[in-house]
Amino acid sequence: METTSNDPIRRRRSDRYRQNGPESNGKGPLAASDPQGGVTQHPPEQTLQGAFPTQTGASAPQPRQMTQPQQLTMWDMQARQTGQMPVQPVQQPVQQQPARPMGYTQGQPLPPSYPPPGWQSRQMPPVQPQPPMQAQQQVPPGWYAQGWQPPQQQQPQPQPQQPQQAPRTRNARKGPQMALRRPAQSTRSETPQKAQKPRKAPSRPVQGHSQGSQPPQPSRKKGATRFVVLLAAAALLIAIGVVANRNHQVSVARQALAAEVHAYDDLFCQGVYVDGIHLGGMTQQEATDAVVAQATRKRDDWQVTMTFGDSAWTLNAEQLGIRVSLQQAMDSAWAQGHTGTDDERKAQMDALTVTPFVAYTSLPGADTSVADALLQEIAAAINCAPRDASVAAFNAALTDPFVFNEEQVGRTLDVETLRAQVYQMVSTMTSGTLSLEGCVSYVYPSVTVAQLRSTVVSERFTAETKISSTSTEERTANIRLAMELISGTVLHPGDVFSFNDTVGERTASRGFQTAIEYQNGEEVLGIGGGVCQASTTVYQAALQAGLEIVDRSPHGMQVGYSDYGMDATVYWSSGRKIDLKFRNNTDGDVYIKTSLVWKNKYWYTRCTIYGPALEDGVTYAFAIEKEILPAPIEEKVVQDKKGQYVTYVDEEPYVYQEAKNGLKVTSYQVKSIGGVEVERTFIDTDTYAAKQRIVYVGVTQR
Repeated sequence: METTSNDPIRRRRSDRYRQNGPESNGKGPLAASDPQGGVTQHPPEQTLQGAFPTQTGASAPQPRQMTQPQQLTMWDMQARQTGQMPVQPVQQPVQQQPARPMGYTQGQPLPPSYPPPGWQSRQMPPVQPQPPMQAQQQVPPGWYAQGWQPPQQQQPQPQPQQPQQAPRTRNARKGPQMALRRPAQSTRSETPQKAQKPRKAPSRPVQGHSQGSQPPQPSRKKGATRFVVLLAAAALLIAIGVVANRNHQVSVARQALAAEVHAYDDLFCQGVYVDGIHLGGMTQQEATDAVVAQATRKRDDWQVTMTFGDSAWTLNAEQLGIRVSLQQAMDSAWAQGHTGTDDERKAQMDALTVTPFVAYTSLPGADTSVADALLQEIAAAINCAPRDASVAAFNAALTDPFVFNEEQVGRTLDVETLRAQVYQMVSTMTSGTLSLEGCVSYVYPSVTVAQLRSTVVSERFTAETKISSTSTEERTANIRLAMELISGTVLHPGDVFSFNDTVGERTASRGFQTAIEYQNGEEVLGIGGGVCQASTTVYQAALQAGLEIVDRSPHGMQVGYSDYGMDATVYWSSGRKIDLKFRNNTDGDVYIKTSLVWKNKYWYTRCTIYGPALEDGVTYAFAIEKEILPAPIEEKVVQDKKGQYVTYVDEEPYVYQEAKNGLKVTSYQVKSIGGVEVERTFIDTDTYAAKQRIVYVGVTQR
């Protein structure tokens, strides 16, 4: 019996129920009961156009073509066995069903030929047993059932007899769209029969979708959002892990640092030294005992000897009153690595491994007057001002005629540096010898003896003349005496040397003897004969030493010990003087040394002049120009009335003097540099008169 309702939705569902039969849920046939008590699932089929009255004309709907079912895969068959996969819709085209008979109303029984062709029961292909699935089988494409796992191969179990499934009500909204399996000869009953309740599928369908529908396709936007969330969660977890790991490492490091630092809470740190003793690892009492014992022993044995040159000074602990003071040094040593936080202590301990701490306990006594007084005594002995070398004396009797005031190097003792070194040795109780050379600074003089010899008292020139072997002892003695009186003369700049002033008057009382001398062109005997050879030697030395010749006179005749123009005669008798003079025209003192020397079996007069060194390459020499004066042709006859040379008139005349040419000699002082004449100074013109022949004849008759 049909129940009507005023609700239009319910009426439409009721109409659909009457059209499709009691086993329909309004969307298609449902699964039919299996005679064995199970449920046979059939593939859903599309709504047939032939099941409704046909329409003609352009508005008539076109029939839908049905296709044969697709070939089932292994996943499909296994899913059908477990009830997790809906039957795929039929894809095989079916024949178009004829329209219902005209006048057919809802609830009337269909003619015997109904249902139309195509509604016959569709036989499902038998399910073949499949081999067990392996764990590595992947989820088939398109299957997104949550919690899906590959099905396990199971042996089919006999299903118990189930009561016939009751027909679904028109309010049923969910369930797989299964084809209703009916016998071909059955006809639809006017009154729907109560169908058996279908057996519940073993697996739960995907949430939000009815059983038998296609698996839902996940939204790409939701998938991307889920991926970002998962990535952020993973990054957060990694960050949390890193921070936790770092905190753990920091905690372990802090514990290790604290253990390392606090291990020395009652011990001296490594790298701490007092008086050279390593206190690392010692307690305070152990360190104090070790330092006191060593300091006391060293104090008793301590002594410092300071040396400079040949001098030495000694300082010991008793003189200084040294005492051992521990407190300050030990406190400073203990503070190393024991102050501040653990980090600060660790930094101090690490620094000690690079730069150890060194302290000393032994210090000089409070009264340092003894040490200071000794240092001042040493300074007085060492300190001196620099002094230039100078000529102390000129002793011509010596081979080296000069006596010098030696130069002196100035010295200054650095007392403060010496005091620091001594106190350091005191504080470390180090005994030994301390050389003071490193504490002395030197100031060198500007003039040395070597410089004086080469510049101030350089040998400017030495002249020599040979004494004839026919010279008498008296004459030679007069020469020696004159040379001795001249030797040692010192001329300051601008001074003029005078032979007569230096030698003095030649008298017997002064030691001169009678000897041959030249006077007015003749050889005569006189006191001091021979001194002219001494004056000639000094003249030659002075001119070639570059001194200025002031006064010089030649002999009236040529002498045997000198060339023309290079001799110098002197005379002092009866108020008449002939002198030799020259001036010191240098900027330094001039020293004259004269003597007689024996060499090569002859005596020689020697005169050396010292003074400021000549410029490099400069020399002075004689330049002589000669002019001959002819001798008279006529001879001079002298009657020897005294009979000195001839007596009788008939005797052969005695030739007293042969005729001899005269000579005019001009002398110059020539200055040369490097052998090249650069200056010529006129000295004198000597005239030697020509000599007439002289003969003596007798005046007595026989």
